[in-house]
Amino acid sequence: MNPVLKEGDEILVERVSYEQLRFGNLITYERNGIFITHRFLYLNRQHKGTAMIITKADNRSKLDKPVPVSCLIGRVAEVKRNGQTIASETSFWHFVARLIAFLSLMEGQFFEITFVLKRTAFKHLKVNTTLKQCFINHVRKFKQWLLHFLLLVAKHQ
Repeated sequence: MNPVLKEGDEILVERVSYEQLRFGNLITYERNGIFITHRFLYLNRQHKGTAMIITKADNRSKLDKPVPVSCLIGRVAEVKRNGQTIASETSFWHFVARLIAFLSLMEGQFFEITFVLKRTAFKHLKVNTTLKQCFINHVRKFKQWLLHFLLLVAKHQ
């Protein structure tokens, strides 16, 4: 989740129900005894009759495996780094979170679509993955640049 969350950061997680989650929220959930904090993208209510949370790490190409709503711990309310507290409930951070989530979703969906096409429609063709990787790298670099810029702006508010 770098650079939004870095090793050594402390997070304050507030308990919320899955109905209260909003696109772009950082959430914490438990999977196999491990606490994971990733970005919430959407709810999949069609998954075998139960609502599943769809998340993605900011610096990964593909979406995470769906998370049962029963595994949700809560939403990140604050991040503490080097003695400074960043409250995630300000309108500025809501905007940042949604922008990052949009870029992450775009990157994740592009990855999934090319994966499916490679396995099905184009399996008999040799698919050049350079274009896919180039796109994903550009989206990732833009997200990282944008995050660094917005974090710098936030420090001077």
